[in-house]
Amino acid sequence: MVTGPSSGSASEAQSGDAAARIGKDRPKTGITTWQILGAFSLLSSATFTATAFSVVSTKIIALVAGTEGMAIMGLYRNLGGWIAGTLTLGYDTIFFQRISAARTREQTGKIISAAFCLLVLQFLVISFVAVAFAGPLTNWLFGPTNTPGQVRDVRIVLLMAFFNLLFLILMTLIKGQTNFKIVVVVQIAQAAASLLLVYPLLKLGNQGFALYIGAGSLVSSVLGLFFLWKIYRPSLDESSLRQGWRVLREGTSSSLLLSVQIMARLGCLLAVQTMVARHYGMSALGNYSAALLLIDTCTTALGMATRNYLLPTMGLADAQAEKVKVFSRMLSIFLIALTTAGALFICAAPYVIRLFFSSRFTPAIDLLAILSLAFPGIAFAGSCATFLLHKNNMRLYCALDIIGAAVLLAGVFLSIYAGFSLVAIAWAYAFSWLFCGILFTSILVWKHGKVLLSPINSYLGVLSVMILVTAYEISRVRFSILLP
Repeated sequence: MVTGPSSGSASEAQSGDAAARIGKDRPKTGITTWQILGAFSLLSSATFTATAFSVVSTKIIALVAGTEGMAIMGLYRNLGGWIAGTLTLGYDTIFFQRISAARTREQTGKIISAAFCLLVLQFLVISFVAVAFAGPLTNWLFGPTNTPGQVRDVRIVLLMAFFNLLFLILMTLIKGQTNFKIVVVVQIAQAAASLLLVYPLLKLGNQGFALYIGAGSLVSSVLGLFFLWKIYRPSLDESSLRQGWRVLREGTSSSLLLSVQIMARLGCLLAVQTMVARHYGMSALGNYSAALLLIDTCTTALGMATRNYLLPTMGLADAQAEKVKVFSRMLSIFLIALTTAGALFICAAPYVIRLFFSSRFTPAIDLLAILSLAFPGIAFAGSCATFLLHKNNMRLYCALDIIGAAVLLAGVFLSIYAGFSLVAIAWAYAFSWLFCGILFTSILVWKHGKVLLSPINSYLGVLSVMILVTAYEISRVRFSILLP
């Protein structure tokens, strides 16, 4: 069973008594559909609860700062996400794989020491980038007419990106042993802290936008550190740090592959927003960011629940048939959940936009309906990507994801070059994800056999597309949503 790079020998994995396992709620094999659904419901509902706080925060930003404020926040969020995503170096995935399979405190201790070493390196790199490259980054985001205040804000975004990295690593270490209740508490704490801080930070102007990027992570990381200590009681002495450094070095090849994938995907999203801002204006970018934020929030909430349960469960399953059964059932649940969300977004797009933002975001109604058509592709691509990660097939996973990012970027570029309206950018996004879904599924079936694509999931995929397209056509008539 492949559990990830440097997962240790079989003898190490089997050493120690079962009572030495750290996680108290590790999923067992022989999982029924209702057990999978229960775990998925717990994780997704917790994420949606935290998301509700985030949505209220976004609503406050939209009401107080308007479309231009949403545009600036979108740029800063993507910059912070790109920096943080790049500097994870793929080790969040590697740590997740390894700690999910850990059986003893010694094994978890090595991973925690490795995480500490990585955080030190990340802080040093971010500090260097903030000093040496804040100016060029500001030119890229705002053009050559940027101000010294914007350069300062970019430096703040970079600092906040480190706290987002800290929060990400802490959550990876905690959820790797399926401590679901603690994950829920820390997750909600982050969103609640962001909600409480958003209005005071907005009063600071653009500097407040930059601080908001990592304010919630800064506060919740304190709570995360407390729980990490309570669960693992890690030791960071010289011997442990040396072992942690060896873990980092052993995962270098996989880390490089994942880093390229992360840079390509997040760089693509940031490039798309930059092109939209330059060719359609900041107000258009604000509307696009608002619609995309709802899509990303939904897919992140449901996708995290899928991945956080699927990876550890497949890691514990010894039989291939059990892995396939868990994968197929989780894909069905994920697809049904996203289809339901997509139909709701499409049919109630005007009300959703006005509820979460304001009447000033009316152009986002069209964008939200079209972007929702991407959900079937996201369900298949996301589930298949998780299976590839479980199989430690990093090269194939990274190659397929980079191809998907390139398709999106090409579609956006061609739409702008042809002089199409902003709505065409949403169509490029939807089609790129549908393409990714087909590509990931086809390659996975070719690589691991047709058994991975059950007939029911094939029918559900086709039915999902038909439902969302029908809902879109009905919404066009009812709400006068026009094709580009």
